[in-house]
Amino acid sequence: MHKWRISAAIILAGLTGLAACGTGTTIDAPAPSVAKSSSSPRSAQGSSATALDVTNLWMSTHDGVGISPEGMYTTADGGRHWTAVKLPGPSLTVLAQRLPSEIAPSNLVEVGIAPEGIVWTVKQIPSQDKLDVYWTPNRGATWYGGALTTHLFSLGVPVWVQNMSFLGGHQAWLAIQPQHTMNSEPGDLWYSDSAGKTWRRIATTTPGTPSAGLPEGGAVSFRTTTQGWDMGSQTSTTANRLWQTQDGAQHWTPVVLPGYAPSRLSVITPPQFFGKQGILPVEYWPSSGKTADYATVLYRSTNGGQTWMPSTSVPASPSPIIDSISATTTWIWTGYQNNSYAGDPVYGVLAVTTDGGTHWSPRTPTGLLRRLMTQGYSITHLDFLNREQGWATTAKLDTSQTGPLLETHNGGRSWQRLNPTRVPSP
Repeated sequence: MHKWRISAAIILAGLTGLAACGTGTTIDAPAPSVAKSSSSPRSAQGSSATALDVTNLWMSTHDGVGISPEGMYTTADGGRHWTAVKLPGPSLTVLAQRLPSEIAPSNLVEVGIAPEGIVWTVKQIPSQDKLDVYWTPNRGATWYGGALTTHLFSLGVPVWVQNMSFLGGHQAWLAIQPQHTMNSEPGDLWYSDSAGKTWRRIATTTPGTPSAGLPEGGAVSFRTTTQGWDMGSQTSTTANRLWQTQDGAQHWTPVVLPGYAPSRLSVITPPQFFGKQGILPVEYWPSSGKTADYATVLYRSTNGGQTWMPSTSVPASPSPIIDSISATTTWIWTGYQNNSYAGDPVYGVLAVTTDGGTHWSPRTPTGLLRRLMTQGYSITHLDFLNREQGWATTAKLDTSQTGPLLETHNGGRSWQRLNPTRVPSP
């Protein structure tokens, strides 16, 4: 399952109980797989439980990782009970207090799950001008990591993580970006082949410096050590473009997507691959500018991203929420408000395809989800395990106030409310 959400997406194939490895040990692993591994549920420990707001999560059967405004948590019972992850160094709460208020906790931590089940996180340590990258092979019991320093810190502005891309258990790419003006998108691309022990910059948007040539300081994804993609835009009002490298980020060429005028297409996330089959979600920007006229087009590739073909478009508001579990099965949530007044109801629908976007089936909100929408709540993150079981986080569109955590057992036709609670660490 692919997740780059935060912003973007993260490859999730399971939280598996791997044996702990020494600091910086290279993990020999097969090529990435999108199948999620099973894990036996365990009863939550502790009796003094308190409510927890979950704003993002990545699940594998019953085990999972979640983000809240207070930090990172793990669950072993499908999202009902959560235990805090204790990372080395300052707590996430302290970090949030030490950074400008406009930098949300979600910008301080990028959580990724490699195919072998290793959880990666990234923390910014402002007082030390570095990023600390951590990972764990055993769901937080033991952590390993390495520091990354960059010239971007010398700019004197906040620096945050755009996203991470993984290949096996030991290769990772990290895209970072400084705070910048509306008419630029600077950034660096860093690479580690030692499970994060050491990092080196392989591309940057800064001209006249070594490794210059990164076209955009946006999100990235890599299918092999040499083949990858970079997406982004130089301004906040122009479409996200897609670039491809075939030589490990040394050179980049623009990707031309057929079927629509290029000025009307904006790439939502870098491509996601299931073997040689790839999917690329792209937003269609209507000339009318009306929310109701926006659409999402799911481009598909059958040859490892060498060529792309569009599927049937599906109506979707700007910035749709997308989740794919295979090259054929994808969910798209579109939620919007006619007005931005406090408490204005949300309108939207969940669409699903099981044939790669040729046909789409609407899942009209009913019951609990419908009631939440009338109160101004919308889905902010989707995470499906298979065609039936999935989770969704919610929040108010006008205030970003965290809403209930939802679970479905019928592919999103109906949703039940979970009441996540925080329990003491065992």
